[in-house]
Amino acid sequence: MPSVPSQNVNNKINQLTTRDAGERFLLHVCRFSPHTHIAYNRVIKRFVIFAPEYIENITAETIERFILETKVKYSNSTRNNYLAIIQSFFAWLGLNYDIRNVAKRVERLKALPPKQRILSQDEYDKVMAATTGYMRDCIQFLAMTGLRESEFLSLQPSNISNGFLTIVGKGSKQRTIPLNPTALSVLKKNPTMQFLKSRGQKWLLRLCHRAAKIAEIPKFSPHSLRHYFATELHIRHKMPIEIVSKLLGHSSPTTTATIYIHWQNADLAGVTDCLK
Repeated sequence: MPSVPSQNVNNKINQLTTRDAGERFLLHVCRFSPHTHIAYNRVIKRFVIFAPEYIENITAETIERFILETKVKYSNSTRNNYLAIIQSFFAWLGLNYDIRNVAKRVERLKALPPKQRILSQDEYDKVMAATTGYMRDCIQFLAMTGLRESEFLSLQPSNISNGFLTIVGKGSKQRTIPLNPTALSVLKKNPTMQFLKSRGQKWLLRLCHRAAKIAEIPKFSPHSLRHYFATELHIRHKMPIEIVSKLLGHSSPTTTATIYIHWQNADLAGVTDCLK
């Protein structure tokens, strides 16, 4: 049930201040979890300071400016979270004070994919030169197959047949990856997959961090090796994006091209020399 405003409060739009409305809304959300309440409290208090004194003067443009002028370091995803809280605020105002919900006109920002750390070929070579044993085997196999962490950690000998690896990945989609001589050499040393030791994703992340420290390069994650796999195949070895996408298990080559392929300035050097 929506909260009922106090009887001694005049609910006319032109007499409701933004500050008063914000305080009443925060009392309403006290019933939420502590984490949610803290987030709502932070956003609403900032919005009250930013917005005009009276609710009637707030427009969709006011909310858009508040979202866009939020700290530069914030991602679009964070800004969208702010917007969701403001929209919840105005939905509540509509139910309790019959105020027009101008926030529903504000569109979410396009969330950009997070910046992914990817190893350069030089960094990968340093890791290979500096590591040994199961650490080197894990990193090398990930880089040669492009497997997701969960796929790698669930590997069984039954996944391997006649030089191919068949796995059921994200969305229960099955795909087959040809194993190159490097990947096959790792399996030859570890025919029962014992180098995985039935450990979890945190273990695998720590393994990559230790490898980076030994090789004296910035930290990287297991997922960085999936990006390395895609970039090396497409840019360095000219493999068509459709094939790379199929090997990664993506439903669309667009996903592969926009998120997993990382162009460097060196990759573009000389491409305009043909122009006169």
